[in-house]
Amino acid sequence: MNLEQTFSEEEIVKAIKDCSSFNASGPDGFKLGFIKKAWKILRHDCLEFFFEFHKNGRLVKGLNATFIALIPKVEGPLLFKDFRPIGMVGWSYKILVKSFGSLIKICNTKGILKCKARDFPLTYLGLLLGANPRRINTWNLIVDRFKKKLALWKRNRISIGGRISLIKSALSNLAIYFMSLFKMPITVAQELEKIQR
Repeated sequence: MNLEQTFSEEEIVKAIKDCSSFNASGPDGFKLGFIKKAWKILRHDCLEFFFEFHKNGRLVKGLNATFIALIPKVEGPLLFKDFRPIGMVGWSYKILVKSFGSLIKICNTKGILKCKARDFPLTYLGLLLGANPRRINTWNLIVDRFKKKLALWKRNRISIGGRISLIKSALSNLAIYFMSLFKMPITVAQELEKIQR
């Protein structure tokens, strides 16, 4: 096994089986449970996707686009904590990320791939790979980004109304990418809300 070889069908199937069947559906409306049940039909297209990715070394534009839906947890929600964000990422991207994660773990633990092994967690595309998302310190990256953005806006002498607009739009979206893959602990959500006020 090495990182330069294309993904095997066995690795792809394992990644699919390791994913939850009932997570939020992607923009196409399909949950991974459907993909598991319809594997015989989707097999060829999925393997072709992995082959094309390996051959070209890039993703189709928009493949990793994430749509966020905020589902109210209470009637008449007013604060961020009153909503439950659901990240909708396409199933093909989820499977690709899961397959990469498996390869990285093998590379790091067995050292058989002749690649540079790094200690986990490591940051890739702004996400901490290999970190435990249930731990609060895993989310320090997001909390620090919130604080940096607010500090910049305060220095730029933006009016109160401008700051409120920025906080509601920009800061709320900073954590969404992270939340598309990991469930945010309640204490972190409360900390982010406190920062927003």
